Amino acid sequence: MAAARGPRALHGGLSLGGESVRLVTDDSDQVTPLVGDWWDNGMHGAMAELLTAVHERRTPSNAARSALPGLALCFAGLESARTGRPVDPRTITRIPE
Repeated sequence: MAAARGPRALHGGLSLGGESVRLVTDDSDQVTPLVGDWWDNGMHGAMAELLTAVHERRTPSNAARSALPGLALCFAGLESARTGRPVDPRTITRIPE
């Protein structure tokens, strides 16, 4: 019997990001259709915030620096999966090898 691979999310479709998200766990396999697409919906909002911030001479709320805590969480998860030990995202200072 193969070892469990753990939960995983898969994107499907031709649109950037996909037209659906498939979440697979050891106990289930579910597909959720996505409405709209990144270019028409997400990109419009992201660019509107950037242009408004430039016009108002302020840092945009979606600046790259605001993504760092989320990236630290992802990298901590990768390191935890690699080592089998809990990893505090606040201790992440570089991408795990």
